Amino acid sequence: QWNNKYIISLLYRSLMQYDIENQKIVWDIASCDVSNLANIDCILEPNIFWSNGEAITTQDVFKTYTLLQNSELNPVIGSLLWTTNNSVNNNTITFKNTRKDINFLNVFFQPILPESIISSMTEEELNGNFPIFDQVYSWKFKISKVDQNQSMGTTNFVLDKNDFYHNNDILFDQYIIKFFPDQNSFLQNKHTVNIFNDKDHLIGTSVPRFQNMEYSLPRH
Repeated sequence: QWNNKYIISLLYRSLMQYDIENQKIVWDIASCDVSNLANIDCILEPNIFWSNGEAITTQDVFKTYTLLQNSELNPVIGSLLWTTNNSVNNNTITFKNTRKDINFLNVFFQPILPESIISSMTEEELNGNFPIFDQVYSWKFKISKVDQNQSMGTTNFVLDKNDFYHNNDILFDQYIIKFFPDQNSFLQNKHTVNIFNDKDHLIGTSVPRFQNMEYSLPRH
């Protein structure tokens, strides 16, 4: 489900990310030399940790890309990795390609998962039912609770600040993401929502926004 993919993108960091504030692509947990697309070296940044305090390692990166390469989890990314030979040397992971394809850089946006989670995942989980609750994470927040609101029909994800994210600049400790089952449910209960994050589907008089504000919202 797209909800699952959306939540994963909020919980796990990648080698590369889009910097919304500066509107440009930047490296995230690694710095990669892409001057030669046939041989790309990525060096992990210091002070990168999972939410349980353990360091993010090149083995986590290697296992993530091996999973993408050998499964149908993401066919597009898998096709870019088919002709790639990945190797690890200390804090460096190298991607050797048989062809120089600028599209290969798309693989660096993929969320990196812990090696321990990848090793314990079942085939069903690999095919789209990834267990996002009660895991270890790497982004600025971690899931602390998932529940259902019967009166509104929403699925609520409670996210707490990740203390192991280096230089976490988030100013509040917790926020809640609500997934509504349909538009009618949202319209009936939109007064309970501070931020509506769907620019492609404006509903009623809702105003989508998901960015830093110069003022404090009344409720998060």
